[in-house]
Amino acid sequence: MYGIYVQSTRAIDYAISLVKGYKRIETRTRDVFKNMDKRDPVAIIRTGKGRKPEIVGFVLLMPGYHCPAERFQDFFQYHFVQPGSKFDTDERGKWFYEVYDPVALETPIELPKEHINHGRSYTEFTL
Repeated sequence: MYGIYVQSTRAIDYAISLVKGYKRIETRTRDVFKNMDKRDPVAIIRTGKGRKPEIVGFVLLMPGYHCPAERFQDFFQYHFVQPGSKFDTDERGKWFYEVYDPVALETPIELPKEHINHGRSYTEFTL
C-alpha cells in the first residue's frame, strides 16, 4: 500500500481535511504520484513540526494534472492553500490530484519507523 505525507500546520490540518472530504484536491510541486496504482486506496499520513507521522485515513487519488500558477488560487475552495503560505505555488504552478472516497480513521495509526522516508512525498508499506 502507498501512503502520502501531508504536512499539517497549526492553522490548517490538511490531512484531516482530506480524509473527511473537505479538501478535494491535493497539490504537489511535481508529478510525484505518476507511478502509483490509482485504483487502490492511498493512506494519508499526517506530518508536521514535532509530530510523529501517523495514518489518519484513506483516499483514492486520480491521475495528476498540472495547474498553471495564474490559475492556482481559482481552486482555493478545493485545496485550501493560503496565498503566500509555504504551500503556495511559484511561477511553475503545481500538480493537482483529485481526491475521492475519503475514509477517516477514528484513531490514527502511528507509521512504523521503518516506513518513514524523510524528504519523500510518499512511502510504501504493509498494514
